[in-house]
Amino acid sequence: MISENLAVRLNMFYEQQKGPSDRYPAFLPQTVKAIMDHPNLANSDRHLLDTYCYMFELDWRGDRTLKNQD
Repeated sequence: MISENLAVRLNMFYEQQKGPSDRYPAFLPQTVKAIMDHPNLANSDRHLLDTYCYMFELDWRGDRTLKNQD
């Protein structure tokens, strides 16, 4: 349920004119990672969220920028 709610709202943050690292708030990749790592998340929900992150170019796997380490 939470993955569906987050996936359909990714387009609220997505803006074509900004650079890839400036499209989303700093906490969003960490939030997606926490959801994906949750043991009770169904594989279908995990795949859905991963697909939406790919569509909206949210790199939650390689998020290592300095501002996100705080």
